[in-house]
Amino acid sequence: MTAVAGALGSVIGYVGAEVAEPTVFERLLWPQRFYNYATPRTLFLSALTMPMGGPLHKAALETLDAIRENGLYRGARRGHMLGTAFYHNTRASYVNRTASDSDSEIRNGFWVEVLKMVDQGGRGQWAYHDRRSGSSESLPKQLPMSRAKQLLFTLSFSNSSPNSSGHAVSVSEDEVTRNTILGVVFSELSTIIFAVVVGIWQKAFWLSGLLVLPLLVKLISLVVSVRRESLVPLPGPHHNPTSIKLQQTSKDTPKAALEATAKPADIYEVISPSIGFVLIRGQAALILPFFRHYGHPLRETHYDRFREICGIVLIYIFILYFPGGLIALLWMDPNTQYLWLGYQSYAIFVMHISRLFGFGGTARTEERIARLLQDGKEVCLHSGEAKVWVSLDINEVDSVAMGRQMVNSIVTDHARGRSIPVDAPYP
Repeated sequence: MTAVAGALGSVIGYVGAEVAEPTVFERLLWPQRFYNYATPRTLFLSALTMPMGGPLHKAALETLDAIRENGLYRGARRGHMLGTAFYHNTRASYVNRTASDSDSEIRNGFWVEVLKMVDQGGRGQWAYHDRRSGSSESLPKQLPMSRAKQLLFTLSFSNSSPNSSGHAVSVSEDEVTRNTILGVVFSELSTIIFAVVVGIWQKAFWLSGLLVLPLLVKLISLVVSVRRESLVPLPGPHHNPTSIKLQQTSKDTPKAALEATAKPADIYEVISPSIGFVLIRGQAALILPFFRHYGHPLRETHYDRFREICGIVLIYIFILYFPGGLIALLWMDPNTQYLWLGYQSYAIFVMHISRLFGFGGTARTEERIARLLQDGKEVCLHSGEAKVWVSLDINEVDSVAMGRQMVNSIVTDHARGRSIPVDAPYP
């Protein structure tokens, strides 16, 4: 190993280890969600920004630290998944505006992530509406200067399609699909190209095998990834989803569940200032599973524990991967050394790009749904035997105060039994 190559390798390892995002291992452990959306744009971005051949040892250690701190090393069904790479904690909260003013934890926050990915740069079809009291009067020619525009998102949930044409786009993330496999392969396309160049030009086939190891790990994760809680239909004809635990609370659950489906819609407000104002309308049985256990890893059998251990082992491989490459420099000729260092530099560069421009959410289920909703389409999310239809309205206001007034007006009208379209001006 030349002195220059050794010095460059040390610098690359030190600098690059600080760049990796925590989501890189969430993607490894949940491929059905993170490789769900395959279009030319997402495949190109995946190929450009998602190789796992760079220095990820520090991120891997921090990921395993969180898993250990949450007690998952202690044994089957021990510890807590929430807050680890298995099940990310959004640290957001919600309030049932029709029943209580107290905050509750959202946990994984599927729909929070969806709204974060709605394009707020102008692609979405939304309009400004003046909702101040007295809006029946003529608007002033010039609105007061505002510090920042605010958006109000209103998600509407239903157990059947409100669109008579039934043209909702179906989305699911329960199984490994063609899109998942395609996304995994494309995410390591740049690594495959480097491996082919090294094999053909330098005849270092052992190094080609080392370079494609991340792809092999990702393909293994498709087979051993943990099973997840799906939506479960309630007893009765409506097939509304709820969590498994809700159905198992008592012998009278079927009756209670059917009574729950007959209740009027509630309004939930999501507390997440970075997004804007968020209201979710629908029956509690449709909405609450997404705030509680939807997507949580199942821990029912010894095989589920085996899958957890496999996930931990796959993460540990990336603790050894980059240091192993540094040691392998001892057996490389100078040209091969610089090829390997060049690939590591490329991996660090694209990790910077991904982190700066927020490409870490590319190809996720949430991005797919966000694109559909912002284009005015209705989405049918199906999981297990349950289906939920969701639509989105987006409105813009000039200030936080006006946004808060809009929210309060919607909640007040709902309490009076007067559910009116959110894009209609209030009297």
